[in-house]
Amino acid sequence: MLVTKQPVLRRFWYPVMPSSRLDGEPAPFTLLGTDIVLWRSESGEPACFRDRCCHRTAKLSLGFVEGDRLVCGYHGWSYRADGVCVRIPQRENPENVAGVRVPAYRAAERYGYIWVALDEPLTDIPEVPEASQPGFRQVDQFYEPWNIAAFRLMENSFDAAHIAFVHRGTFGNMERPRTDGHRDIKPTAYGFEAVNESRVKGSRRCGAPRGLHGWRRHRAAHAQYLVHAVRAPPRHPLSARADPYDHHLRDADDRSKLYDRAMGLPQ
Repeated sequence: MLVTKQPVLRRFWYPVMPSSRLDGEPAPFTLLGTDIVLWRSESGEPACFRDRCCHRTAKLSLGFVEGDRLVCGYHGWSYRADGVCVRIPQRENPENVAGVRVPAYRAAERYGYIWVALDEPLTDIPEVPEASQPGFRQVDQFYEPWNIAAFRLMENSFDAAHIAFVHRGTFGNMERPRTDGHRDIKPTAYGFEAVNESRVKGSRRCGAPRGLHGWRRHRAAHAQYLVHAVRAPPRHPLSARADPYDHHLRDADDRSKLYDRAMGLPQ
């Protein structure tokens, strides 16, 4: 399936980059085949446009931020956070501008990331329960492009049968490759939840306590390729001795995506 040809996928929120990367300069990004630019206004709020000036199609990401406006670096046209052009410096009256704008997209900041929706969202930004719990701290593990479609990695995330072999050098247990599959599958409005138990071996190298023989994993998949997972030893409540973590996937185009993961670790 070509994700860029599925209009419904534009109607979800995607975490496109860590907040720390939006540090004053416009930042380009490609989401679902759409070139966008993110920037912060003087108030600190994030804003998002199509990365193309409506004048001579220069990339707005090559411009600069001036107060509450994004200024094109080619001819100096200035845009408010809603995409409306408010100044054309070459005119006799530069502020006398009407009906000139660039496409603007919804942008929000949550969980240490900038989120973007390209069309009217069908849902709110997914809730990460541990984010509001004082007993957890967020640890961002990586943020990097992968040359793979998001659907393929989502498939891998729910494929418990590969653990014994792909992760044989750490926690994979080739002597116990069987898995109970996914049980307790519960459909949700825009995804599903599933529970799986896998046989693993404890190892300090992978951060698992020695003597650990299994993991019970609860995973919730959302339509925007977000997987919220909680991992705990078998026969323990998922709220006890649990490691929650989130996979954030977003397709740049039909052949590559950006992938990052954040964990919530007990304080």
